[in-house]
Amino acid sequence: MAWFDQPGEIRTLTAFFAANGARAQDFGRRVYQTFEASTFAKVIRWYQRAGWKTQILNPLIAGKRRFRLKYNTKGNPKNFTYVRCIKGGSSVQIRHQIRVELFHNRSKGKRVPRANVVCDVAVVRDGFYDHLRGNMHVYKDDLITFAEAKHMDAYAELVAGFIGLVHELQPKRLSARRAAKVGAYTGHPPPFLNLSGVCMGSAEGVKATIRRRRLNINVFDSKSPF
Repeated sequence: MAWFDQPGEIRTLTAFFAANGARAQDFGRRVYQTFEASTFAKVIRWYQRAGWKTQILNPLIAGKRRFRLKYNTKGNPKNFTYVRCIKGGSSVQIRHQIRVELFHNRSKGKRVPRANVVCDVAVVRDGFYDHLRGNMHVYKDDLITFAEAKHMDAYAELVAGFIGLVHELQPKRLSARRAAKVGAYTGHPPPFLNLSGVCMGSAEGVKATIRRRRLNINVFDSKSPF
């Protein structure tokens, strides 16, 4: 069973967001929700340390701007907190639990269901997303990178499933020699699976194949954190 210090992490998150100008108190009642919030904050820190200026933008709730993270797949993006990152002439957004179009989606204009998934944390091109409702998604070309947060120890199938998710969202990340580092992906962290626990033996084996194949993705756990 993965161990995660929820009370300690809530104190750390409260201090982090306070230092960044946000009065934040709700980091989830369940442990997995707090771990998602922790992963969200770590992505923000990554951009800060890479020289990006970050701005926390809160939704308007009952006439006041309030910090509010999105702990499930329901709800419209405009009702939740996100972060804008600016560096030079570039700007991106860090979003929590946002729906993203799959690379192979071809449902536009046809009477078939949209092919999309909800990413725990996603970095998308800066733009207007308040119009999104229900199963509407961010377009695939607007996705820059993403992270999945799992409060658990990892087995081989979980890591393999993450590789499959990358294939559905950004298949070029799986090209040999990490060729996807060039172009739009440069200057951003590769997609990663973040675990509160550890990789079990077979999962470590799958991680070894990721390194050997030089795929443009990462897997982090409590022994090798993001």
